[in-house]
Amino acid sequence: MNMIHNSTYLVRLMKRHRNLTVLCFYMVVLSYLSFFVLISVLMLTDYKKPVPFVALSIFTFFLFVYLCYKELNKWRAAANGVTGEDTFRDTLSGIVDNDSVVFHSVPTYWGDIDYLLVSPGGVYAFEIKHHSGHICYDRAGWTRTKISGGGVAYTGGIGNPSGQLTRNILWLKDYLNSEGIDSVWINGIVVFTHPSASLSIKGLKHVMAIRPHELEVSLKGCEIGTEKADQIRKAIEKLREA
Repeated sequence: MNMIHNSTYLVRLMKRHRNLTVLCFYMVVLSYLSFFVLISVLMLTDYKKPVPFVALSIFTFFLFVYLCYKELNKWRAAANGVTGEDTFRDTLSGIVDNDSVVFHSVPTYWGDIDYLLVSPGGVYAFEIKHHSGHICYDRAGWTRTKISGGGVAYTGGIGNPSGQLTRNILWLKDYLNSEGIDSVWINGIVVFTHPSASLSIKGLKHVMAIRPHELEVSLKGCEIGTEKADQIRKAIEKLREA
């Protein structure tokens, strides 16, 4: 498998939020210590109107606590994304042969395609999600149900990974048409890589949603031949360079 890396966006994003989390944590500690220093100074000087200074100190402390919590969540989300992509890449490398080219982070008008597999056996676009819990799709859209540490189930959204992937595929097909490559079927697959994720998919159209162990059986039956695969590969490399 020939892996072509277009971007290290998630890794850079993870490092950025990690550094901001550490910075905010130090600011929390500093503002906490500053509060007690301020109180001590005001008591020693017998200052009569300490309220504005104390209020500012308390506000600063809670502001950095909030920012630290926010950056920590972003750091965790980016780290989960990196873990999911590593899991997917390791699984895919054990399946595809040396005639296959895998592009990482292919840019489109709507964002990017996480991974694009181009081979004589077909063209596959992948959206990688590393969500835990029970993932459900129905007419209302995507939801995720998790169990808290206290045993309470709660449900939230995960956006619209299938819609995002479909938009990117349609854009990519238009781009390939503009390069003189038509009649290419691009298979869209959303891969949920978290080991504790489970799927319940009802009525999902246009793309598939699978777990990593289902990858091998999903990459069959869409042969395009070596000549067309080479044409698509060159078009994607041109897009990457642009």
